[in-house]
Amino acid sequence: MRKATYFTKSEVEFFSDFNPIFSKAQLKVINRKTPDSEVEVKTDKSGFTYKSVKAAYVKAFVMLVSGGNFSFEIKRREFVPSTKEVLVEGRLSMIVNGVQIIREQFGQHYLNIKTETKGNTTYSFASEIGNGYKAAASDAFKKCASEFGFFWDIYGQEHADQKKKEVPESNHSEKKKLERLDFFLQSAKDADEIERVYEKYLETGEETEASKTLLKEYYKLNT
Repeated sequence: MRKATYFTKSEVEFFSDFNPIFSKAQLKVINRKTPDSEVEVKTDKSGFTYKSVKAAYVKAFVMLVSGGNFSFEIKRREFVPSTKEVLVEGRLSMIVNGVQIIREQFGQHYLNIKTETKGNTTYSFASEIGNGYKAAASDAFKKCASEFGFFWDIYGQEHADQKKKEVPESNHSEKKKLERLDFFLQSAKDADEIERVYEKYLETGEETEASKTLLKEYYKLNT
């Protein structure tokens, strides 16, 4: 069974024509599918689930691609008492094929809060803050690695899925109206006619982001 990748061979070759940082051999490794065994499903504070690559695998992968020529440092750290959250700003630096490349990202971690009631008083105890910073640093490291293009089959897809959720799908009647508008715009010969067709469409249908995009496409072709 062929291993899945997120860039085709021709796309990788096309990318290689632009004097890339990574060699073809490195790109081949970067392009391979992340093993399912190294992916975990997590839940954020709002209750939403998301996929994440295990920190140990991310570090091993960076080690492999860079040949060990990398360093990671925490530029600053902060504890937010109001949200019981620790934040760090991390910097991942790699020397690849003689070139130093740097990516920076933020990491975060919410401390686990345990409560204990004695009489009429409830006491709160946060988990060890040192472990919190360690988790936040791992989060920053993984985000920095993703900025190099690593694990985009996981993090890129998560981003795409989120975008799909943010953009509501057009209902059936709107699709039909857009199909009709598209049909008439195709027969328009100049910008004035495109405008007349569009104004006619707006007599029976409200302007939407989809219809505005469609109009712009035909304006570009005919002006």
